[in-house]
Amino acid sequence: MKKLTADELLRRYAKGERHFEGVDLSHEKLNNKNLAGIYLTGSNLKGVDFRGSNLKNASFQQANLTGANLSNANLRDALFDDAILVGANLSNADLTDAWLQASNLNGVIARYAKFVNAHLAGGTDLRNADLEHADFSDADFRYADFRGANLNHAYIDNSVDNEYSEGAKFTYGREGESSGGLIKFQGHFGDEW
Repeated sequence: MKKLTADELLRRYAKGERHFEGVDLSHEKLNNKNLAGIYLTGSNLKGVDFRGSNLKNASFQQANLTGANLSNANLRDALFDDAILVGANLSNADLTDAWLQASNLNGVIARYAKFVNAHLAGGTDLRNADLEHADFSDADFRYADFRGANLNHAYIDNSVDNEYSEGAKFTYGREGESSGGLIKFQGHFGDEW
């Protein structure tokens, strides 16, 4: 895996290059940058600072974003399938229409994040995530695992017992008690929010 600095990536991006698959950008600072349409598939992005950046239509498939800071980032239509985002910060990020299928978001901080029409199906791991006030309007989270996640005031505007929630796992009631696939958590649904 080739080590790449933020300066080198920005220089090449400014010249029109978009494909940076399999690079090592670990712990680089790329905050408040316009990197729309960048391909970072299979890259090492541990601890990268993407705060406030425009990453619309970016590809992070199979990338390692452990501990990355993506707060306030535009991640609309981004691809995160099979990516590792353990402990990443997605607070206030816009993930509208993003694909996060089979991704590992265990322990992610995503307060006030927008997952509108996001694709979280296929075993996406959101265990122990902080999703307070997150917006899951029209999101597809079939077979996603939300056990232990903080879903206080999370918003889901469609029926919680629908085709898009089939097989999802949530913790509810007493600690350690699981719904066995039925969604039951304290939050707000539809017009109640």
